[in-house]
Amino acid sequence: MSREPVLLGFWRFLKDPTPEVAYDPRPWRTLLGLLALFVSVATITGFAVVLPIESAIDAPESLLEDEDSLGVLVVLALYAVLIAPPFEEVIFRLPLSAYQPALPLIGGTMGVVFLAGLVGVPTGLVLSLGGVLAVYALFMLVAGGVGLNMRLLPKMGPVWRQHFRWVVYGSSVVFGLIHITNWAWQSYGPLEVAVMPLMTLPQLTGGFVLAYARVRLGLIHAILLHGAYNALVVPLVFLA
Repeated sequence: MSREPVLLGFWRFLKDPTPEVAYDPRPWRTLLGLLALFVSVATITGFAVVLPIESAIDAPESLLEDEDSLGVLVVLALYAVLIAPPFEEVIFRLPLSAYQPALPLIGGTMGVVFLAGLVGVPTGLVLSLGGVLAVYALFMLVAGGVGLNMRLLPKMGPVWRQHFRWVVYGSSVVFGLIHITNWAWQSYGPLEVAVMPLMTLPQLTGGFVLAYARVRLGLIHAILLHGAYNALVVPLVFLA
């Protein structure tokens, strides 16, 4: 795994996620490859899906595009690059290890804090997304509480490994859907609700890239990858 091309390794992981973390002698080179992959899949899904939807319907603008205050834009940019990556990676990628029993508990707590910090989103959408995150956070809290009992930890490993692919798929999908709040939705009719998941395809596909980075390189590198991607994309959104 340590010497295979990034794209091939990602494809193998996508088909059959496994929790093994192999030593990578060239982590920074791999990180750059994953950044290129992240930008590529986000660009492809953006041009192939998001932009056609925006053209076909009266789609909402990104919250960044909708903001005209330079000061607020700078704050949002700093949030996207420096604050959101560590928070989101702890919430969605930290649970990809079954052998750090206290950390899922921290992840669940940070998920609640992150949800409480959402601003400018209609109450109904907050509640619906809150329901999804509440179930996810509860799962992490239970996993953390059980894992804290070290006598049960050896028994948790095989179960976690057996269902690891669903942990990866589930966390990546929820990560994508939470980015529905990136858009300034004006209404919530059947059409808007139907296209909401499609509008988050760049983030959803990126979630799988970040999951692979977390497993192959570790949590710190996943945070750096997330921050670097946002640093590249946010200025482009400003200029759109």
